[in-house]
Amino acid sequence: MYKAPSATTTAATLCLIVASSTAMAGETLVIDEDLDTLPTGYQLLSGASANATADIQIGNIGGSNGLIFDGSWDVPANGEEFAVGALSPIVVTLDDLLLDPREIGGIVSVRWTLDAEVISDTMVAPEQGIFAQLFVLQEQADGFVVSFGETGGNFVQVGDSVALDVTLGEADFGAPGARPDFSPMGRRLSFALQLGAQYPRDTTPDAFFVDGRMTADNWTVTVTDGADVFKNGFEPAPAGTRAQHLAGDEDCMCPTLPPSVLNQ
Repeated sequence: MYKAPSATTTAATLCLIVASSTAMAGETLVIDEDLDTLPTGYQLLSGASANATADIQIGNIGGSNGLIFDGSWDVPANGEEFAVGALSPIVVTLDDLLLDPREIGGIVSVRWTLDAEVISDTMVAPEQGIFAQLFVLQEQADGFVVSFGETGGNFVQVGDSVALDVTLGEADFGAPGARPDFSPMGRRLSFALQLGAQYPRDTTPDAFFVDGRMTADNWTVTVTDGADVFKNGFEPAPAGTRAQHLAGDEDCMCPTLPPSVLNQ
């Protein structure tokens, strides 16, 4: 049985979303990235529990570049293991969170799309698989919040090549932090992407080993808002970048945010 993960990342400076055009209600394309190169202002991060491994990188997928996640899970009897990789903004200070709901009349919904495929020799569908998941990094009055979107249909089975197309409202985001604030009073935020899998103890009465690979391409994020005032500002960065590995907290399975963020 699938269990939503609580593993993620430290944060960082957003893709430069630049204020532009005339205010008008509608949809705003925030991210439109083919993932041929690492987007400017983003980093690759990975995290895994004691008996798991995780790696994420930009690399060759059938002749063109894309996002590649590899994980392995050596799950003991009645144990629980996780492995995740993330494409996350680099947040040095909260000024790097440039999408501000207060400037666009709030966010009604967030739609994100991703082309994804899972390749593995050891997973057994439908009990095992890898998910793709959008999450939000946001400044709030009581601190810095990391909020994950519901995975739902984002659980990709072995051998599947799918075009994920998911629309989320504020209530569809949750742990490990809190829900984001998409209201016209909400503070600055950024979007990030996580790939991985978690195998919980309630589905593993016997020990087992599993590994898998997910490839992903063509990531977009569109917000329905009160004023169309942002445009995408990605610039190319060198390809072939491999993730920084993060040691997670084994209790919450969540890497620690840097002091420069926590102390704001």
